[in-house]
Amino acid sequence: MILSVKYNATFYSPHECSKKLETTLFNFKKEEKGKSLMFINLQNIWLNKLKKLRKK
Repeated sequence: MILSVKYNATFYSPHECSKKLETTLFNFKKEEKGKSLMFINLQNIWLNKLKKLRKK
C-alpha cells in the first residue's frame, strides 16, 4: 500500500520529512477513526503477502 504525501515541492531534511509524515499519518488516523482501522487492516494484508512472497 502506497500512501503518497505531497509537500508543495519543498525539500526537507530526512528528519523533517519523517516528522511531517508522522504528523500526517497521525492526523489521518485521527480524522478517520473508522476508516483508519480498515487502512491498518489493508496494510497488514499487504505486509503478510510480501512476507509470503519473500519466503518463496
